[in-house]
Amino acid sequence: MAEEFQPVNYFFSAPPKCIGQVAGMTAPASPAVYVFKDGTSFMYDEGEAAEKNTTFLDWMSKERFPTFQKITYGDFYQVLKTGKKIVTAVLEENQIGKISMRMQEFKDTLEAIALNTRELYHEHFVFGWVGAPDIVNSVAMMNLPVPSLLVIKPDTYQYFLPEGDVREQPPSPQAVLELLNTILDGSAVPYGGDSFPYRLYRAYFEAKNSLAGMWRGNPVLTAVLFGLPLGFLSIICYTTCCCDVLEASDEDDEAEDVRHEKKE
Repeated sequence: MAEEFQPVNYFFSAPPKCIGQVAGMTAPASPAVYVFKDGTSFMYDEGEAAEKNTTFLDWMSKERFPTFQKITYGDFYQVLKTGKKIVTAVLEENQIGKISMRMQEFKDTLEAIALNTRELYHEHFVFGWVGAPDIVNSVAMMNLPVPSLLVIKPDTYQYFLPEGDVREQPPSPQAVLELLNTILDGSAVPYGGDSFPYRLYRAYFEAKNSLAGMWRGNPVLTAVLFGLPLGFLSIICYTTCCCDVLEASDEDDEAEDVRHEKKE
């Protein structure tokens, strides 16, 4: 278990008396597993796991991340493996890793919802935020406004958006809670997916955004990178076609000369 999650999580073994020295905790009478995060701890309950027909691996996958965390390119697919729907605040950091006051307010709002409603939503959702919108733009296959909210269903790549006018960004706390509740009761409308047409369009969207980003960052280098190969390809095509035309013309001229000689 530790070998599988070691790249992204820390694992320790400790005697029971050490657990008893942690404020608010008592030493376990038998071997136990705890996860420490968000300033508190949670113990693996075998009885509860048996009732829910889940394994220790399932529990580890769901508890391995904080209640609210920053999601990056490096751990996005790890978060998907939790099996929970991902409630994401779509933000955009500047070059020094800072976000605007408006984005910070929405980030704090979503974090407060995640912490204060743990008992309601922890089993079904993992909360976080992205500082690079491209991470979730790829899932939504469109450029989302910032700040905004996106909920991703990991097994199907479908996503959910708050109801109402998309210009009203970011959504209010009430709108966030309404969206989460409608997702749980199955009345929320999902968008997107992972079928072949969606994957094809997603590949096109990512390629288009990558090229646009390269052009905005360094148009001269982008022009050189794509202009030189296209130039060489044009020359090759031109010479190939022209050679065929010239050879055909020469053959026609030779045949015409031969016919004239025979007539004479």
